[in-house]
Amino acid sequence: MTTVSLSIQLLSDSTPGSGGGLPGVVDTEIEHDQYGLPYLRGRTLKGLLVEASNALLFNLSEMQHPKHAEFATLHNDLFGEPGAQRNAHGQLSIGNATLSPAVMQFAKYQFEQALYEEKGNLKPFEERFQPLELLAALTGIRAQTSIAPDGGPEQHSLRNTRVIIRDQILTADLFGVDAQGSAREEQLMWLAAVAANVRHLGLNRNRGWGWISVALTVDGNDVTQNKLNSFETELLG
Repeated sequence: MTTVSLSIQLLSDSTPGSGGGLPGVVDTEIEHDQYGLPYLRGRTLKGLLVEASNALLFNLSEMQHPKHAEFATLHNDLFGEPGAQRNAHGQLSIGNATLSPAVMQFAKYQFEQALYEEKGNLKPFEERFQPLELLAALTGIRAQTSIAPDGGPEQHSLRNTRVIIRDQILTADLFGVDAQGSAREEQLMWLAAVAANVRHLGLNRNRGWGWISVALTVDGNDVTQNKLNSFETELLG
């Protein structure tokens, strides 16, 4: 079975916030699982794609492009039609974006095995890496303060935010893309154009955080540029 995925490379430190904090450590925490591994929720990623897709459609509408209606149909098929009772959510669903399978397997080995054997002796589970230790290894904490009118730091304004360190890659599987034929190719073409239009995620975008590069892959092969070439051909007609 063919696997269609999005590969998300963090070009700068990023904070896909969880909405909570860790008292005494950070005021704004990132999404992470029970093993301490950062991830991006599938619904958050879908929201970014919908936003980028709507932006593309708006630009095509402003250009009065003759194929705007065709691209709008692709958008509605994949992401749903606003206000519609049928096909309201679209056929596309997106899994959580996670770190590489090797990292996931390592974390699972660390925390799902209660005991392990070393030099013929069973060692207690507590001697393994703990989730907060693994989280700390993959992330950083950035401190920020508000500036008072006199130019100094405002009292009691210090806030700590956890970030996923740049250059990491997260992968999310896509479900619901047509299995074969011209409809599949058109959907992949539109998804590649949309993915290439996603540039940021998370908090503090205006401070240089959350810069990302998103690629479309099929069975692990990057097809973004190939599909973008097809999109360009469609645009130029």
